[in-house]
Amino acid sequence: MLAEHAMELLVPATKYEVPLLVHACTQQLIGALSLTSVTSVLQTAVVTDSQLLRKSCIAFIATHLSEVVVTEGGAVAAVAAVPNCTAGSPPPVLILILLITWCILCLL
Repeated sequence: MLAEHAMELLVPATKYEVPLLVHACTQQLIGALSLTSVTSVLQTAVVTDSQLLRKSCIAFIATHLSEVVVTEGGAVAAVAAVPNCTAGSPPPVLILILLITWCILCLL
């Protein structure tokens, strides 16, 4: 099952309470997390109220914190994709605080 199909299937699988499909989709999404997908997967986790998926996304962001920045639109992006940003440089303190706040709000 491809990750994009898993994301599309997770919402109806949750709505119609198909636990095996929910589990399969969740595991596929966790296994396919990347810097480009983590934001949309986290949004899907919030919509479907999947605690496991939320925690996995937040752990992924925390693990890759030196490789990510928060763009103006609130998305997580790879450092290499953002102009004037170098790998290994920590994100500005304000952006880091906003990212942590956003992650905490997602858990509520």
